[in-house]
Amino acid sequence: MSPPPDGADNNRDGPSPDVSVPAASLRRLLPASTSPRVIAASERPLRRARQAVPAACLECRKRKVKCTGTRPTCHRCSTHGMDCEWDTEPETTRRQALLNKTEDLERENEDLHELIRYLYSRPEPEALEILHRLRATGDAFHVLDLVRMGDLLLNSLPNETRDDERIEGARQSSITSSQPGSSHGQASEALNEPRG
Repeated sequence: MSPPPDGADNNRDGPSPDVSVPAASLRRLLPASTSPRVIAASERPLRRARQAVPAACLECRKRKVKCTGTRPTCHRCSTHGMDCEWDTEPETTRRQALLNKTEDLERENEDLHELIRYLYSRPEPEALEILHRLRATGDAFHVLDLVRMGDLLLNSLPNETRDDERIEGARQSSITSSQPGSSHGQASEALNEPRG
C-alpha cells in the first residue's frame, strides 16, 4: 500500500501509531475530579419569572404573543405603534368577563321575553300603547321599565280606584276610536249611561 499524500490522514481517531508527535505540542490534562461538579447559583443564567396578567389586549391575543397587561397601552402595542384595545375591565380575567357577558345576555333575553308576554297578555288598548311607545323610543328596555312602573302604581292603588281607572281608560279608547254609526260608538254610549 502506498502512503497517503502529505497532510492527509485516513485514520480519523488520531495519528497512526507509527507517527510520533512531539510532547510539547500536546496540551496537558488536569486530573479528574472525584466529586460531581455542582453549578453555583451565581453561574446559572438568570431566568425572569413569568408574570401572569389577568387578560391580554386584543392585538396580543390576535398575534398569540405574551402581553404585559399594562393599561391603557401594553408594551408591545406601544413599541409597535398599534392601537391597544381591551375587551375586559382592569383586573378581570377573560373567563370572568365572558361569564359576566353571558349573565348580561341572559338577563336581557328574560326582559325581552317579559315584554313580549306583556304584548300578548294585556288588553288590546294597553298592548297597542306598549307597541306605540316601543316604536316611538326604539328602546325596549326603557318601555319595559315604564310598563313595570305602571304595574307597581296600579298594584298600590285600592281596588275601587283601579276599577274606575280601567272603566275610564276603556271609555277614552272607545271615544277616540269610534266613528258615527259604528258599533264602537254604541259601546261608548252604553259606557256613558249611568249604572242602575
